[in-house]
Amino acid sequence: MERPSSASLRRRGRRIPEEEDDQQQASFSEVDNDNDNDHPADKSAGIQSFLSDSSDYPLLPPTSSSSSSKINPRPMMSPSSIRKDESRVRKIITRIISGVIMISLFIGIILSGHVYVCALVFVLEILLFRELVTVRYHCNFDRIEQTIPLFRTTQWMWFFVSIFYTYSEFAVEMIKNNTKLHDLLEYAQLAPMLAFSLYTGTFVLTIATMQTGHIRFQLNQLCWTIVVLCLTVGQLKYIMHNIYNGLIWFTLPILLVITNDIMAYFNGITFGRKFIHRQFIELSPNKTWEGFIGGGIFTLIVGFYLSRFLAKFTWMTCATNQFALFP
Repeated sequence: MERPSSASLRRRGRRIPEEEDDQQQASFSEVDNDNDNDHPADKSAGIQSFLSDSSDYPLLPPTSSSSSSKINPRPMMSPSSIRKDESRVRKIITRIISGVIMISLFIGIILSGHVYVCALVFVLEILLFRELVTVRYHCNFDRIEQTIPLFRTTQWMWFFVSIFYTYSEFAVEMIKNNTKLHDLLEYAQLAPMLAFSLYTGTFVLTIATMQTGHIRFQLNQLCWTIVVLCLTVGQLKYIMHNIYNGLIWFTLPILLVITNDIMAYFNGITFGRKFIHRQFIELSPNKTWEGFIGGGIFTLIVGFYLSRFLAKFTWMTCATNQFALFP
């Protein structure tokens, strides 16, 4: 009869040290060699005695599939996931740095005075017009370059004519209300005639550049230019009046837009699609409902306290008609 090995005893739940394991294996060998002719009952008694002696060894802790299944080590991140996380952190840092720089420049321009704020608006109008007309220009670059002369020149002429006509009225009004500038009244009265002359010259040049076989295309481009002028210059016609009627009417809306943009971004990356899984807008798939709602809530809170803070400064709320280069 074969003796139970140490491996089988371990499977039964008994722990056997290595030294005693060797001794037991040797005793089993001696029993097999010397007692082959013993009675089966004696062999059975010996086995029972061995088992009773081995009961002093502590039992191994039971293992179950349920306990082992609870141990789920975190899977290693793939290189693409690591690059994605690094890119996300890099974008956040870039936005924070650029945001701090732009807000600092904006506050510096506000503190410089009304003239510099108006200059900022003028520069932004130029950049916005350039961006919009460039989109259409690149779409039809080959056709424009080959068939239509002075296309970009006439576009910018229309822009400066509209700027001159729009803000010349504002300049004349400020000259009339400021007694120190009454010496310029006789020149200010020439503004309407000068604006009409610029308009006439630009219109004649536009007609002179019309090419046979491309008139419909050129009229289409002219209409697009006029639409862009309405978006960039037309809607900002009275912004200069608002600036001189009180900087708060310009500063507060701009700061609220900045607040909404910042808080919508951080709420979007923090809570985006965790509560509302429905797409916010198809035009911009990365926008989320959480970002939209969070940005709106923070804008209301900041608007309440920021308006009360800005109203404490008289240079923010009081109107002026002074053209001062130094605050």
